[in-house]
Amino acid sequence: MKIGIVTEYYHPYSVAEAIRMRAFYDVLERAGHDVHVHASTEAVEGYQVHTHFFGPIVKQTGVAKRLFWELLIGLEMFFRLAFKRYDLVIITSPPFFMSILATWIVRLKGTPYIYDVRDPYPNVYFALGLLSAKGFPGYILRKLEESAYKGAIKITVASAQMAEDIKNRVGDPEKVKVLLNGYSAQYFVPNSEKNKVFTVVFHGNLGRFQDPELILRLASACEEDGHPIRFQVIGDGANDQCFRSKLPGNVTYLGRLPHDELAKIVAKAHVGLSFRTDDPISRMVFPVKIFEYLGAGLPILVTPKSEGGTFVEKHEIGFQFEVNEFEQLYQKLLALYYDQSILARLKTNTLRLRKLHSREENAKILLDAIDKHFYKGLVEATQ
Repeated sequence: MKIGIVTEYYHPYSVAEAIRMRAFYDVLERAGHDVHVHASTEAVEGYQVHTHFFGPIVKQTGVAKRLFWELLIGLEMFFRLAFKRYDLVIITSPPFFMSILATWIVRLKGTPYIYDVRDPYPNVYFALGLLSAKGFPGYILRKLEESAYKGAIKITVASAQMAEDIKNRVGDPEKVKVLLNGYSAQYFVPNSEKNKVFTVVFHGNLGRFQDPELILRLASACEEDGHPIRFQVIGDGANDQCFRSKLPGNVTYLGRLPHDELAKIVAKAHVGLSFRTDDPISRMVFPVKIFEYLGAGLPILVTPKSEGGTFVEKHEIGFQFEVNEFEQLYQKLLALYYDQSILARLKTNTLRLRKLHSREENAKILLDAIDKHFYKGLVEATQ
């Protein structure tokens, strides 16, 4: 089949959607499909990428400008897809408005599509206080969201809690598939040669639901109390301002790095951090970085208590805390530093579990859903 993938970012960018869509591409291409990507980022060798005129949205962009840019990207996507023929289109969200406009044109053309949900939009707009869920604009966004679900042949979702919410709304549980992110096995591999100084790492998008202040508070406590623990922060976004001013002496801010480079830095650290704010969105999502720490064999500390944190505790690869449980979090980090037996036990568990959660393994769920849908249609057509 000829399959189109609609995304804002694509490989080699290190943001979540680019990595997820690359895994989709690789699995589908190995299965013999002719795969094409429509993205705002530049084409790369080895992939059929159709680069659009409007570039990707800058992560530090203000909300109003970001929404305007989403509409521009979405309109361009609409018209480009109007002149392309595909047997199936995979549309990932966010960007929310880009994804909605893409669903409109493929539905007008009668092309089957899979709607891939990585974050719970438009709930994110409501959680940020940009719109009221009870107002008329919120009502319209809800209807657009439901329309995207209704028209899809399948809905793939990056967390179980989001999937349950969507199942309750679409009334067809079989239509919704949980497709966790996983890690890129090509990049995230354990490294026995660790940094000489005990290192804690945070990487990923520093967006509005991340909690960089908690990282700095933890680092400051370690520095003030004389614990030789180093903190590395990789990434950028709307919430990265605190890393662009004077930092504690034990904090290194590296900004955004290519995926292969950041994976090597992560693998040499001792503990991975996933700190998000205390809100319904953070409790519902499953951060990509948890899987990537797992792939690199790192024990993980998570806030707040959430689906991702429950996964970490269930499999005994780390610990989760509420945002206001700073002292418990701090003492657990010190325990990991001073009691190597705890660290070794968690690391052993990550090495045992990691082979089950690569992106390549998880993306096979997508391939299976596609095969079952089109095989079923073929059988029905011949009866």
